[in-house]
Amino acid sequence: MKITKSTGASMIKYFQNQVLLKTEKLLVRYLVRQARLNMAVDTRSVKDYARELYIAVARKMGTTEPKPFNASSGWLQRFKIRNKITNINIGGEEASADRAAAREFPPFLHEIMEEGQYSDDQVFNMDESGLFWKKIPSKSFVVKNASKIRGRKMQKERITVLFTTNASGTSKLKLSVIHTARKPHAYKTMDMTKLNVHWLTARKAWMFSTLSLSWIDDCFVPDVKKFCEQQNVAFKILLLLDNAPGHSPLLLDRHPNVKVVFLPPNTTSILQPMDQELICNVKAAFSTKKFKLLNDYTNTREELRNLSDTTTDSKSEEDEDQQLAQQKILFKQFWRVFNIKKAVDFLVESWDQLSIATIHHAWRHVLHGIPGERRSQSVTVAVDLAREACIEKAKLLLSDDPDANRYEIFTTQLLQTMEPYIKVYHDNINTSRQQSITDFFARNSPQPAQASDSDSGDDFEGFVREALTTVSDSDGDSPSNGDSPEGQ
Repeated sequence: MKITKSTGASMIKYFQNQVLLKTEKLLVRYLVRQARLNMAVDTRSVKDYARELYIAVARKMGTTEPKPFNASSGWLQRFKIRNKITNINIGGEEASADRAAAREFPPFLHEIMEEGQYSDDQVFNMDESGLFWKKIPSKSFVVKNASKIRGRKMQKERITVLFTTNASGTSKLKLSVIHTARKPHAYKTMDMTKLNVHWLTARKAWMFSTLSLSWIDDCFVPDVKKFCEQQNVAFKILLLLDNAPGHSPLLLDRHPNVKVVFLPPNTTSILQPMDQELICNVKAAFSTKKFKLLNDYTNTREELRNLSDTTTDSKSEEDEDQQLAQQKILFKQFWRVFNIKKAVDFLVESWDQLSIATIHHAWRHVLHGIPGERRSQSVTVAVDLAREACIEKAKLLLSDDPDANRYEIFTTQLLQTMEPYIKVYHDNINTSRQQSITDFFARNSPQPAQASDSDSGDDFEGFVREALTTVSDSDGDSPSNGDSPEGQ
């Protein structure tokens, strides 16, 4: 369907993608069904299923070459607005960090490394983290006025995982898992000494002092010794640990080739590499794998089957009740498959996928120091306030525009134009010494539309009209990315 509207300044043409409209309708039906099943749906699953539906709908409608559709974040946001879909709930440390102590530690560590001649290959960090491996997402997509989704009782099966890596990123040691059972049922036929992780046991699955000594003797020292032999590196190790109660003081003199250094109290959220981004990245990848498996088991893809069915799309209440019962059975089958062994395998895969670049980035603070305080906070605040005031004024002026497509074209093009200046702004505030706001704007080239010294609404309105005309003229007859639902 082709629609043409007159904006007064120019003619804007756009097309309504019927394939995408049908896809979104089926996607809403899917979200409603998942809500009735009390099943959480994450962003990745929605995007993946939308792409599958789009291809199937195009095939069903006989469209040989449908418009490209990538299910981008921009499309998803507009889809949620159009269909009144929101995220709902179904189910710290850095504020108290000692920044002064955190600034003093990197030079101290540098002295230790120089004195002991430790290379980045020989400097390691270990941190443990609890993992509720059966936990499902606490948020889901819900269509307004659809069936209410009920919260599920949180699955409290927890393990503690010990993550260890060196500063160069060349060694990600075998994970250590603390579990309550010496040999869970999922491992009944396996040798616990030949797993893809080190298996440790504790009554509450937490690290404690005695267990930390066992870990360094039986897990850490053999692994790093093997690594040093493989890399032809001297077997002398510097191990950084936080001062958690579970880390025994006896670790300091536990092994002659391992020097243990404890981080200052209340600095782990700033300094400790594992706390920066490594553990959270592994947990995010683990959740993605787990939720994909859950979705594969419980998503019956009813919408895709209906597209290939020659009968009508309508279903009776009896058929829907039967379908709900079937999906509940599938949900129970998933929990039979997803046991502790499967969870550990996903965890190891997520750990192996961690890139060297990510590891380097996580070590930046403890090796090179944390960024200095801004010397001119007033300049940063002034620029932020000016930008917010400009945005609010633009919203006020354009909020009553009856042509939603013209508004979306303008805002998209305006943000694209401002992108290099926003980058310059962020680069500027990330330096330890910041320019004055006058110097910052003085070195930029003059803008096509110059604002007058006055701050009147008429001047700003004239600037917007001129920019809008320029955008409309440059757009021509081809639709912009933002002028239709399929804009990427």
